[in-house]
Amino acid sequence: NKQSKAIEITQDNKNDKFIIFVHAKRIGQDIYDRLRNMGEKVEIHNADLSLSERRRVTDEFHKKEGGIRIIVATSTLAWGCNMPARRVIITGVHRGMNEVEPLDIRQMQGRAGRVGFDPKGDAHILLPQSKLTRYKVWCEEIPPIKSTINNPDVLAFHVVAEIASGEIYNIETLMDWYNRSLA
Repeated sequence: NKQSKAIEITQDNKNDKFIIFVHAKRIGQDIYDRLRNMGEKVEIHNADLSLSERRRVTDEFHKKEGGIRIIVATSTLAWGCNMPARRVIITGVHRGMNEVEPLDIRQMQGRAGRVGFDPKGDAHILLPQSKLTRYKVWCEEIPPIKSTINNPDVLAFHVVAEIASGEIYNIETLMDWYNRSLA
């Protein structure tokens, strides 16, 4: 199954940092439990965590030595975070009965091998062999993503949203947030 294959890939590449994207919290919890029982330094990142818990997970992952090696995440980690990993595993292309949007897949893939962090990156998309051709074409046709964060109106919208959520509350936290963005 996809969970076992994801775990196998992490064990075949013991020196690499991973983000494993799941499309269901139950599957994420299963992978997390299995990796934790194997002695891996692993954490979960999803919308159930508070902002401070999500920040702790990402900060621990960024550590070169002794930090988290594997994050099991929902798409909460795919958008708006400069969250690099050497390898990304995407456990399928369906959320329930619905296909995940191609741009979501591209964003997840984009966490692998980030400039300034790794010289290269690999993204593994786990799906049945019978669906390989269909989804290979599907993934190749995903349009490029262009950041609009430096557009003043877009930037203002995001800053106000971050103030409302409590992420930004003074100039220092504004600059910290901005420096973590891809602006």
